[in-house]
Amino acid sequence: MDLGAVLVGLAMLVVTVVVLADPFVKSSDGGQRAYQSKRGLSARMKKRTGLWALRDLDFDHELGKVSEQDYKVTRAQILQETAAALEEIEKDEAAVEANIEEEVRNLRRTARESGRYCHQCGQAREQDDRFCTACGVEFKMAETLSE
Repeated sequence: MDLGAVLVGLAMLVVTVVVLADPFVKSSDGGQRAYQSKRGLSARMKKRTGLWALRDLDFDHELGKVSEQDYKVTRAQILQETAAALEEIEKDEAAVEANIEEEVRNLRRTARESGRYCHQCGQAREQDDRFCTACGVEFKMAETLSE
């Protein structure tokens, strides 16, 4: 076996490992999992599983593998479970949005109270500014930044 064949085999091995490891390294949801609860992730799996089950059931029904009566009962059950998962997802997303809004309010309040921003418009200010550069409001002497 010559050196070229060994190098080609090694290159193919590296490419295969990179391709197979890619889904485990990347997050497919754009980093949103940091804000999702475990309950929300479980509900998302239930939703995905329910949709796959519906697809498979519809396919089996079209092929004649499932009787009309079994199809209706099973489909109703899967739809009910999937709808419950969707409701759970919506509740989780509402809770996440409420948490994010609360964090934003806290950050804005902290920024206003720190004196580094205009109390009227929120524009950043320098230590020795007497007037806001954006809205023109005068800063009181007590609002002057001291470092």
